[in-house]
Amino acid sequence: MVCYARNDLLLNFGYISPNSPRGIWQLSSSGITAAQKISVNYKELQNGLNTNRSKQVIVEPKSPDQLQPSSSSEPAQNTFSVTEGREKLAIHIERERNPKIIKQKKKRILSETGKLSCEVCKFDFVSFYGDLGKGFCEVHHKNPLAKVDNETQTSLEDLAIVCANCHRMIHHSQCIQPTMMSIEQIKSLRQKQLQQCIENYEST
Repeated sequence: MVCYARNDLLLNFGYISPNSPRGIWQLSSSGITAAQKISVNYKELQNGLNTNRSKQVIVEPKSPDQLQPSSSSEPAQNTFSVTEGREKLAIHIERERNPKIIKQKKKRILSETGKLSCEVCKFDFVSFYGDLGKGFCEVHHKNPLAKVDNETQTSLEDLAIVCANCHRMIHHSQCIQPTMMSIEQIKSLRQKQLQQCIENYEST
């Protein structure tokens, strides 16, 4: 992906100088011009972003997204369409994650339990999908890296094995409360919801 991005910026956009040494993406004159068109965030990028949240800036999209209903009147639900797939150059500032500790976490759990089951709902990809699910799971940082101010040490105990659904719900919980739910909180919520479903079923 890195090589693809570099070649795209170099060959298709011309934003990177062909004389850039290995490992360094030196902007060409057109790249500098394009970067200077990036609204107010360009100065922050020049000074080195010091933030605990990921930021994105878009450089010269080829064409704007446009809603395209099938007619001028309000479209029926099954005829509504939009234009997607435009190319854009995006610059992200985000906290780096070290894949080594993710692999080590999976290795330890496999060694101790023989499977990678979600710590919230117990879902195991192998038992459901067979070989396709072998070694697959998501690993959740209990202490969100987006919340730290500087580099931090992460131990195996700071990580949790989760399925994709539970992982998304844990992070989505920040939309309804000030802080992200813990593994214990999301597990408790799930158990309450399951119990409610059972009670509703039995009452019908």
